Order: sequence, then structure tokens, then C-alpha cells
Amino acid sequence: MKSAAALLTAFTVIFIAGFFPAAAEAASKALSPASRNWPVTTVTLDDGTPPYCAMRNEFRDANIALIFSRDASDNMSLALDFSENLLDEGGRYALSLIIPGQASRRILAEAVNSRILVAQMGPDFDFLRSFARGETLRVQIPGAHLTLALRGTLKSVEQFHLCTKNLPPQDSGSRRAAVDHAPPSASVSSPPAPPALPEIRQEPEQTVEKPVPVPPQTGTPPFASVAVQQMPQQHVPQQQQVPVPQPQITEPAPHDRLEALLQSALRISALDTRHREEGIYSWREDELFGNAQIFNWTRGKSFTDMVAEYFARAKTRCNGDFAYSTNNATALSGGHIYANGNIACIGDNLDSAAAVFFHGHGDLFTVISHESGSRHLDKAVALRDRIAGYYMQKENSR
Repeated sequence: MKSAAALLTAFTVIFIAGFFPAAAEAASKALSPASRNWPVTTVTLDDGTPPYCAMRNEFRDANIALIFSRDASDNMSLALDFSENLLDEGGRYALSLIIPGQASRRILAEAVNSRILVAQMGPDFDFLRSFARGETLRVQIPGAHLTLALRGTLKSVEQFHLCTKNLPPQDSGSRRAAVDHAPPSASVSSPPAPPALPEIRQEPEQTVEKPVPVPPQTGTPPFASVAVQQMPQQHVPQQQQVPVPQPQITEPAPHDRLEALLQSALRISALDTRHREEGIYSWREDELFGNAQIFNWTRGKSFTDMVAEYFARAKTRCNGDFAYSTNNATALSGGHIYANGNIACIGDNLDSAAAVFFHGHGDLFTVISHESGSRHLDKAVALRDRIAGYYMQKENSR
């Protein structure tokens, strides 16, 4: 019998290998750079852009190039060149950069054209120091995770600093380094295809059939939902007491905002709203059981703490082999933060798996889950990703 951990691992491998074949192979080992040193050059363009310094290397096993660019004002950018037209020009992608034991950055990167993704990093000297000392750099984009070996970076970072110091002074009104014109990667012919990236801006097409009405709930709900409902339930936050009545701006209650999200992102035709005042909703999408609930964000706990508490409570409801996985949280404008996760409970006569979406804002923590048997986990993930895509679409429209 397959364990819960093996189930989630196998699902991850199948998902990545199915859509991003080069990334699946690359994620399993640290990719070696084409050059032992990261060549540093001064880039001067003919369009009036102030000169800037570039530090670059290629990773031919994944068919990508990584380019750091920095101008005289120390504004730094990181560009990923995928060598082929894989991106939606102007699209924004959640990018994580992790140097184990050294540094971690989460950035909303932009596709400046169909092949180059650029992340603005500002004067991030701490990251450069970590890059110089680290052994590997993990580059994570939804659906594609790469581990890049860092060799020769110490000397190259020193040269990068020296190059920047030698740039002519830049006027305060001059624009940042022209990473839009990052030099294209050399032609690489070894792998069949580079890792394709998902299009985050556009809401995916609905892939499930019309949901069936929610039947009266009897018996024991799915373990993921039960785990959620054991956490402190959320009620509308108390308004601050003031000595003199003040004009109030009418805003939607938290449960109204959650209901609007569910209808906009998932288009649920039969939503059970009997417990809406408590911030609890449930529904069915064919084989999937959906549940959403709002909680108070416990004071003193981080978003990661709240996610970990959810997984811990879900584990107590599993009488078999339990496993979970989650990605790095993504911070959006306005104080919003979200993360995705998967859980599985496997054992004798037990076969449950769920895709979970976590969202935090202000003093509220919201969990949305889709649960069914493990064979339907791909459908649960597709619906969860619709919610993440909805948030990213709202972010892009701001």
C-alpha cells in the first residue's frame, strides 16, 4: 500500500513531469553552470540607457540563463532567460529565490517579453553576499523548481561590485538598469524543451462538470474539513469603542467577502450557506467536497504558524498514514498573503487527499479546501489553483 508521503511525492513528480519535463529532471539535482566563473561585463546601449553591469551564467541542462544587472545607483535586477517563447509578455509570476542557510526572497516578477522573466531587487547587498558564499540557489516558480549550483560566485560578485563602482554617476532622474535588454542566452541544443511556466494572470478555464447540489450533511465530514472546524471559529471582529459615535463606512462583512470570492473564482452553483454568519461554507464539485472557513488570526502567530497549526489539527483527524506539503507563502499588495498545500491520509479503508488554499489579511485567516479520494487530487489542485489565479489577477489589476 502506498504511503501518504509517497502519494504526494508521486503526484508532484507527475504534475511537474507532465507539464514541465525539463524542470522535473532539473529539480532532482543541482544544475551545473556552463562557466566556472560568472562573466561580468559592462553593457552600453545605443538608446540612451545609462550603462550598467551584468553578471551572467547559463545552465544548459535546463536551457536557461541567469543574469544579474545593476546600475550606478545600485539598483539590481535578476533576469531568467528561458531561450524560447514560454511566457505571457507583461505577465507577473510569483518567484522565490532561496540560498539554503543564507537568504530567501519572494518577489513578484514580470515577463518583459515572451522569454525573459525579470525581478526587481533594489540595492539588495545581503542577497549578493549570500549568493557569493552559498552552494546552491533554488529558483521556484509555480510548477517549476530548479536548483542551481553556485560555483565561482565569490570572485564574480567581487568583480560585479568593482564594475558597478566604475560606472559613470547616474542622474537622479535616470532610469534603472535596462534589464529589459538583458543579452539573450546562447543557443543550447541538448535538452528537448525548457520548463514551461503557468500563466498566472489569466483565470484558467473551468475543467470540472456542473456541480451537483449539496446533500444534507450526515455522518462524518472529510478529515480536512473536520480539522479546520476544530480551530477557533471566526466571528466578525469587534469594532473599536469610541466615546462619541462616528460616521461608519459600510464594508462587506468577512463572510460576504469570502462568499463573493468563492462565487467569482469557482462559480459554485450550489453553495451551502447555512453557517455563513460563522464564516463557514461547504459545497460539492462532482467527487470533491469543498469547505471554506474564516478564523481569527491568533495574535503573536505568523502566517506560517497558522498554516502549521492547520496541518497539525488535520493530522489528529487522520487514523492512517498522514503527509502534507506546502509551498512558500506569496505576499501581495495591501497586506494579503497566501500559500497552497496538499494533504493525504492513507491506510486500511482510508484514502483521502485534499488541496488547500490558505489566505491571511488583517486579523483573519481563511482556509479553503477541496477533498476526495487520492485519485481525484489533480481535480482538487485545479480548483485550488483557480483561487490562487483569482488573487493574482486582482493583484495585476491594481
